[in-house]
Amino acid sequence: MRNLFHNARFVCGFMLGFLATSFAFAADAEPTSYLIKAKHVFTMNGETLSPGMVLVRDGKIAEVAAEISADAGIETIEVNSLMPGMVNAQSTAGLVESGGETSREVTPEFETVGMIDFDSRDFREALDGGETTIHVMPSTDNVIAGWTCIVKTAGGDDRVLASRKGVALSMCSDPAGRNRSRTRPDSIYVRQPTNRMGVVWIMRNQLGRAQRVSEEATGDATKPLEQVLDGVVPAYGVSRTGFDIQSLLTVSDEFGFRPVVVGGHEAYDVIDELVNADVSVVYTAVDRRAIGTEGTELFWATPMRLREAGINYCIAGDGLLERMRYAVRFGLTPDQAMAGVTVDAASLMGLSDRVGKIAVGYDADLLGFSGQPTEMTSALRWVMVNGKQVGTEN
Repeated sequence: MRNLFHNARFVCGFMLGFLATSFAFAADAEPTSYLIKAKHVFTMNGETLSPGMVLVRDGKIAEVAAEISADAGIETIEVNSLMPGMVNAQSTAGLVESGGETSREVTPEFETVGMIDFDSRDFREALDGGETTIHVMPSTDNVIAGWTCIVKTAGGDDRVLASRKGVALSMCSDPAGRNRSRTRPDSIYVRQPTNRMGVVWIMRNQLGRAQRVSEEATGDATKPLEQVLDGVVPAYGVSRTGFDIQSLLTVSDEFGFRPVVVGGHEAYDVIDELVNADVSVVYTAVDRRAIGTEGTELFWATPMRLREAGINYCIAGDGLLERMRYAVRFGLTPDQAMAGVTVDAASLMGLSDRVGKIAVGYDADLLGFSGQPTEMTSALRWVMVNGKQVGTEN
């Protein structure tokens, strides 16, 4: 019996070793270089190559040209159109529970990256839609919501590009949505704020405290709001209605920082204020509905209006591919719409040297289409993240 047990252990050990070796060989055998040939390469770097080629090596873009002489045996991929992977500047993909710390209305030190389930189905859906880099923001239930983060929608341990990108603020009705003040105090929601005025008061109060601490500090500010006021990190203010956007701009001017407006559903109504404040807009209201979040009135050509006014903006939100295509129907050219979800979004996220373009040295985050990317009839054939095909295969 002892010999039988010993032999069984030997066989199991041998098989496990064999399988491990086989898997290691398969991983090593996976190609690390590709030559992609396309009828159209939308580089988002000032030119479109028709036709064009892109050489990918070890997860990076090694060469971009009309013709590339590659080594013999390198795997070749052919596709109609090629564009950079899309950068979604406002996402809640992968967030578990409520996506925030709802027990308090002010949580500036909340770590959103710690609330992400990287095995979530959300990432697969984002990949299938061509999103390769996303800016994850916490729940808007809090006036000061906490740290945002930037992650890749696929990859390994290197998926987190920035665990603390900026601080999320909610200048909207969301923090007051479930609160009440005239009932028994047996719930965490018997608290302030209960209306927009309360949201503004709490935000001003918290910024005032941070300002006093920052002015008294002898060293570098270390807390989130102090860093916002010192210009060390950006503030992402969720505001949708025209009057909430105005409130956000008024408060930020009072405390001397320039927020990035996220949402901007009624930005068309405060174009002059946005220009004068010299702020950027992460526009999330490209939609087929006439009424948006908080009952906002949508103006479908707002991206065109923002561009005409010279406002730095990008298009963001769930279903980014559809939003890009929809924007073309209401005033943007195909190149402008593609820029709004790639190079412009990357610039707003401080990633313009890494993603959002097809250029030498950039991450090989690429999308292959059966036709022009902004055309409704074009299928997204495949998605590549860091030089590996990981998404849709239509």
